[in-house]
Amino acid sequence: MTIDAVTAERYLGEDLAACEAAVNDAVKAPITDNQFGAMVSLCYNIGALNYTGSTLVKRLNAGATQAAADAFLDWSKATVNGQRVVLPRLLTRRQQERALFLEGLNPPRV
Repeated sequence: MTIDAVTAERYLGEDLAACEAAVNDAVKAPITDNQFGAMVSLCYNIGALNYTGSTLVKRLNAGATQAAADAFLDWSKATVNGQRVVLPRLLTRRQQERALFLEGLNPPRV
């Protein structure tokens, strides 16, 4: 299938809107813009059903922000030749999402 750039942008916008809605519906705790962006990125990658039922969401809603951040790393594995393995590029992506999620929460002391 081949699509033009305008159609691709429209599809991306629709997918992101669905992920934004999933994050808004699932998260009951107050969050920052960075946390929202990190979770939308994760949701886009793992799907709304996986996201909404995730340990990350449960921990965040329970007030365990650091534990929720650490749960990003749970999504760095894939099945390769019948075995669950950490994929280095996927791990990098999850580490970046985790860092964004935590960014600005604990400003350095002066």
